[in-house]
Parts: sequence; C-alpha cells; structure tokens
Amino acid sequence: VCVLPTHLVSAGAWAKLRERVESSLASFHGDFPLRRGLPRETLRSLLGVGWRIFDEIVERLEVEGVLVTEGARVRARGHEVRFSPEQERAAERIVVALGASPFSPPAIEEIVRSEFGDSLGEDEVGEIVGALVEQGRIVRVGKELLFAREAIEEVRRKVTGHLRENPSIDVGVLRDLLSTTRKYAVPILEYLDQAEVTRRVGDIRVLGPKAAG
Repeated sequence: VCVLPTHLVSAGAWAKLRERVESSLASFHGDFPLRRGLPRETLRSLLGVGWRIFDEIVERLEVEGVLVTEGARVRARGHEVRFSPEQERAAERIVVALGASPFSPPAIEEIVRSEFGDSLGEDEVGEIVGALVEQGRIVRVGKELLFAREAIEEVRRKVTGHLRENPSIDVGVLRDLLSTTRKYAVPILEYLDQAEVTRRVGDIRVLGPKAAG
C-alpha cells in the first residue's frame, strides 16, 4: 500500500499511476525536448484527479525519484534541455541579432528571414526561442518583443540611475534615454512595472520596491 497524507493507494494502483506519469513525461519530453517540463495542470488533467491528491502524488513521486518539480512544471528526473549543435548555432545568431540593436530589437520574424531563410521551420524557431527565454539568455517583454538579457539589464541600470537623480520618468524620457521609439519604450516600462523596478503613478513612473540597490 502507498500511503499519501490523505489517501491510501493499493500497490497495484500506485504502480499503474506511476507508470502513467512516467509515460506522460516521456511522451512530452520526446515531443518537446527544448521545453523545461510539462505544466502541472496538464499532468493533473491527464491523470484525472483533483488538485489535493495530485499535489500529494507529485510530492511522493519526487521523493521516489521519478520527477522533479520546477515551479508550475514537472519534468522527468533525467531530462535536461540540450540544444543540438545546429540549434545552438541558431540560438546564438538569434541572441546576437537581438543584441545588435539592443533597445530597438528586430522581431523574431525579421531575424528568421535575414538569418535563416527557409532553413528553419517556424515551429523549431519557436521552440528555440522558448528555450532561450527559459534559460534567461533573452527576455520576453510584453507579448511580442524579445530583448537580449544584457539589454534589459542595461535598461534597469539606466532607469534606476535616472530615478535616483530625478523624481520620475515617463515614456518620452525613457525613449530619449534609450534612443529608441515609443513602440519599445511603452512595453519596456510596463515590463519594469511588473518586475516592480518601477511603480506607475498616473502617466509617470517612480522607483519601485525591487529597484536594484
């Protein structure tokens, strides 16, 4: 018998449940090798159980070495995201292209057209971009924009530096500070608001609680 905090599960039922989880994770990793893990909600739905027992199942399977929990995702213990040599070269070209115009980066579609032509499919590019975001090598700002990590770090330094010498910042000031356009300045400020680096007060921003020290 497998003893969970609020349930008793027979040995046979537990073995089948464990097999289903292992099979689900193996299938997901096979289909999406560049994704860190399977969303917990997806796995719960596949098992058809409520959240309370699902959390107990995941906790027990993690103790048994079947899976690893990473935030809102779970992965098989042996799974690691690894780019193939070709994918790593493509990933590096994406990062370099974004960094070449750090505060006015091109859309990923433009990078694909200029860097890859028809050599990479849309789905593969999407998986590479998703992996780069999860690895922290690039940063997604809003729904559509991608920035090199170093560019966002520089934005944070510039904005916090400005706000330590001035009471506030707005879209126009940030636009001039970064030598960019409103198209980029607006979502950058919204991103900084969400990160609590800045705090919105009407049409201006002031230092947020998580501004760098």
